[in-house]
This record gives sequence, structure tokens and C-alpha cells, in this order.
Amino acid sequence: MRIYDFYKSKLKQHKSFDKDVNISDFWFEKGVNEASDIFFNNGEPDLFGLAVRWESDFGKVCRQKVKDYLLLKSSKRYERKYEGFAPFEYTDIDFTDFTFEYKGVHYNLESFAKSFSTSQISGLADLRGIDLQGIQLDSCIIVNCMFAYADFKDSHFQQLQWKNTTFTNSDFTNARFYSVRMDEHSSINGVNFTNAFVNAIDFNDKNLGDNPIKFNKISYWELLKLSMINLFRPVKDPEIRKHTLFQTNSITGINNSELIPLAYYIKWFQHVYRMVHRYEALPFKIRLQFFFEVLFTKYWQSFSVLGVVSLIINLIFSGVYYFFGNDFIFSKEYTFFDCFYYSIVTFTTLGYGDIHPVGDFGQALVILEVLLGYVTLGLFIYLLSKKIEAKF
Repeated sequence: MRIYDFYKSKLKQHKSFDKDVNISDFWFEKGVNEASDIFFNNGEPDLFGLAVRWESDFGKVCRQKVKDYLLLKSSKRYERKYEGFAPFEYTDIDFTDFTFEYKGVHYNLESFAKSFSTSQISGLADLRGIDLQGIQLDSCIIVNCMFAYADFKDSHFQQLQWKNTTFTNSDFTNARFYSVRMDEHSSINGVNFTNAFVNAIDFNDKNLGDNPIKFNKISYWELLKLSMINLFRPVKDPEIRKHTLFQTNSITGINNSELIPLAYYIKWFQHVYRMVHRYEALPFKIRLQFFFEVLFTKYWQSFSVLGVVSLIINLIFSGVYYFFGNDFIFSKEYTFFDCFYYSIVTFTTLGYGDIHPVGDFGQALVILEVLLGYVTLGLFIYLLSKKIEAKF
């Protein structure tokens, strides 16, 4: 949908666009030809048409009726529950009984789709590109539907089953996506889960396809903050997420080598999430160890973090050597860079001998930096092994 918003903005700025004209009407009547100077990638004009059709007066009526239909079907689940029916009985949603009226004429989804010069599909309810932001669906079985490139920002999906239904490249930014079961003919290929809460999903090669989901990783500073809070009190999830929150998802069905990095991250994040939410279950020693692992390596995820930490250690020791130069024998008048050089060769245990400590204080500093160097180099090797493991 971000591509759609981009081209929509471009189209509205086009010299031939009349602001008093509905953008959908403009596109299907004139835009395809008159806006030919707007560069579209291969296939994108059709994708734009599939989304912009819902902004026509006709499309707005259909979209609202689709939303009402979905909410009505979902609400019937609760009506049956309160009437004493079995709580596991789900409502089927397949749009075979869906109709709506526009200007005195009755339509279904097929006749609606054929009213626009876009690509057509058969055998599935064509809901491609529809904007259903904020919709809440619970305890339903969605059957034979095509929601590709649809907009589900801020939506709430819970206890759903999908049968022969695809949400390819749909946008679930800031959504709650909980306990959705998919058959082998359903797909979340390329779905955008930025800042979403994704819980109890069975990820596998078939529903992910060859275009992995989009998500945003937790930042180093956010994880460091959570691990620090976890030292002293329980961590509470923020109301506004800054990363995709994966919780209790299954990755056992992922075997495609292209998807292994995704599976590794989900596994890593779910472990980290448990670590920062077990304040009462974990002793302080374990929580402290976790904090330092985050501090030095982003919990075995980042060479750059470990590299920056190593640089900071070397700069600190360089400063100490510079201000306490009398405790060291230098072969010449020394500069800060000389001290930095000495710190590096000490940290990496090279020790060329052109500079050496004198006195207990100088020797103690060298011993401390050598030990830190051994530990840090060991961390680099271990982190490298974890990175290699994540590729297979």
C-alpha cells in the first residue's frame, strides 16, 4: 500500500489532474494515458488500479458493504456462543451470499470487479487492494478469498482459519495477528508486519512462499533498555510498538534456505522476549548476565555492537595511557595516537615490545586490557559461529 500512496501522490500532482475529479474516475478514464510520463514498474499500473477502484463512489459503497458483511459474520459467532452453542463453532466467510445495491442495481464482487479495467480472477472473491484498516475479525473461517495488496493497518485478527485464501503483500502494520491457521493453499507471502503483534502462527515454506514477510527488528537501544529495566522490575509492553513482536510462533515448517534467516530471527526474538518478561522467575545473576550479553553483542546478534564496544574500551585505555605516561616507557615523545596504538597491540595481545609498562599500576592496566582483549576476541569467534549457524 505504500507504493499505492506514492503513486497516488504523484498522480494528484500531475498537470492533467483536476482536484475536483475523483482520483479513481480520473485514473480509469484518463490517467492510464495522460499520466504516461509517471514511471511505473512492470505490473504496477494494474496494482494501482486494483487499489484505486475502491476510492470511486462505486468502490466506496462496495468497500463499506464488505466491511459490514465481515463484521456481521464475525458477530454471529458471539451470538451463537451466548445462546449456548459450542464455543468452537466458527462462522464461514466466503462471499457467495454477498450482494450490495448501487444506484438501484444489485451487484456481487464478481460484477463489481468486472466494472473496472483491471486484471480479473475467477474462483476467488476478488478483494485485492481493498482498504480495511482497523477491522476486527474473530473466530471465523475465511474461504476462497483473494486479499492481495489489501490494507489492514491497525486491524485485529484473532482465532481465524483460512482456506484457499491469500493475503499476499497485504499491509498489517500495527496490527494484532493472533492464532491464524492457514491451509496449504493459503498465503501470507510478502505481508508487511511492521510494528505488528504476531502470535501463535505456524510459519512454513508454503504460507511464506518465496517472498518473506516484512518486519522491523528490535533496536539495540530498545533491547538494552528492556534488559536494564528487567534487572530491577518487571517489563511491561509499550502501547506503541517500535518493532514487530513475535510470540509463541512455530517455525518448524521452515526449511527453505532463503527463509532460514527469518526463522532464526523469530526464534531469537521469542527467546529474548521471554528473558525480559521473566523477572520473577529468573535469579538476578541470570538477568545480569543477560544484560551484559545484550550490552556487548545485542544478545549474539551484532558484530557492529561488539566492534563499537571494543573501540570504546581501546579509547578508554588510550586515555589512561596518555594521562599516566610516566608509568610506561615510550621509545619517543608520545602522542594520543601512540597511546591508541599501544592499546590496540595490547588488546589484541600482539605486544611488539616498543612500549612497555613500568611499575605496578602500569602492569595492572596492561593485565586488565589483555584479559579484556582475550574475552572480546573470544566473543567475536563465538558470535561468528552463531552467525554461520543462522545461515543453515
